Amino acid sequence: MARIISSATQLAVFDVQSSLDFYQKIGFSVLNVLEVEGRKVYGMVERDQFQIHFIETKKEKLHFNEELNSLACDLILWIPEIEEFYNEIVSLGIEITEPLTKRMYGSTEFSFKDSDGHKILIGD
Repeated sequence: MARIISSATQLAVFDVQSSLDFYQKIGFSVLNVLEVEGRKVYGMVERDQFQIHFIETKKEKLHFNEELNSLACDLILWIPEIEEFYNEIVSLGIEITEPLTKRMYGSTEFSFKDSDGHKILIGD
């Protein structure tokens, strides 16, 4: 059977450079950028062998169900050193949308939004 050796999330963003800048701020390194006619239309970042890809879009994000959308997230990262990462995010002045919370299922989590409004959930 063929093995899956890795995966990457791809987020649709309005400004690839702005997304690259935001994720560099929280410790990601830029891997690659594709430009078309001098405009960045695709970018890739990595931290600890985890990649996120960004593709330029001009369309508004669909919000078909605000209640469901408030519960859903665009990206989930599991970081064992969650308190250390939480303090990194806070020290950078990034707005926390949900503070560190111990869930009834045992996980500690928090969330924030990136520069394009994607909800990022961090769990331990």
